[in-house]
Amino acid sequence: MLRPCATQLASEGSGSAPSLCRLAFPTNRRRFLRYAASKPHAVGRHEYATRDSHLPVKAIHRHPLNVLVSIAVEYLVMKLTVAIFIRSRLAIQALVSRLHTAKYGLACGLAAFTMTACNSTDINRYSGETPELKPEQFFTGFITAHGVIKNFSGDVIRRFNADIDACWKDGVGTLDERFIFDDGERQTRLWTLSPNPDGSYAATAGDVIGTGTARWSGHALFLDYVLRVALDDSSIDLRIDDRMYRVDDNIVINESRMTKFGIGVGSILLTLIRHPEQPVTCPT
Repeated sequence: MLRPCATQLASEGSGSAPSLCRLAFPTNRRRFLRYAASKPHAVGRHEYATRDSHLPVKAIHRHPLNVLVSIAVEYLVMKLTVAIFIRSRLAIQALVSRLHTAKYGLACGLAAFTMTACNSTDINRYSGETPELKPEQFFTGFITAHGVIKNFSGDVIRRFNADIDACWKDGVGTLDERFIFDDGERQTRLWTLSPNPDGSYAATAGDVIGTGTARWSGHALFLDYVLRVALDDSSIDLRIDDRMYRVDDNIVINESRMTKFGIGVGSILLTLIRHPEQPVTCPT
């Protein structure tokens, strides 16, 4: 009805008898139809409607065709968003599977000193809690670690034990770590810890990107660092949110969350046990 009425209204004069089209459309709508008949290429185009204030923009956007187009666009956007989410989730699952196959080790959780201060919880809330988790006090001598690695679903995919020789000289600490996994794989890692003027510790290791920083307060030590994990044919960088809590003079509980692009891909739970009765030979 729109196109025939547009032509008829454009040819009617002000003194013409009321037609069916004039009765069917209000005054503003008739003005638009006359304009549309004179410029048919401008029908439905927002820029032409807004050029003349007497042409109602709403009359254009409320046309059934425009409504159908808007619904179709919103539907396509929704389908695209869902598809992107599903593909991202499948990619993360594939990543976790590759990490499991690659058999990466305790570096995802025992990098106890490689962090930056970007944890959501303020570590200072634990100030005054005892026993204190000061690195050079707990991480000294012979230490054993026992833990599990979980995938994003919470299923345990690996188990491990580790022996650690921790030594300090001239304020600089070294951690010589030796891992044994449930499938018999063995790994080693050496950390160097250096104190910063603000009371934190800088840490370096072969598979940590850049220099990490450890901050502690009370019985807690928070860790946030980027770890490069070797795969079968490549490598991947994961962010580790590592939090440790001293529950006894000789026991620390550590929980870690592994993420990529902000999406959780796994976690680590381990226990650190200090053995002060066992001597350690430190490098000279």
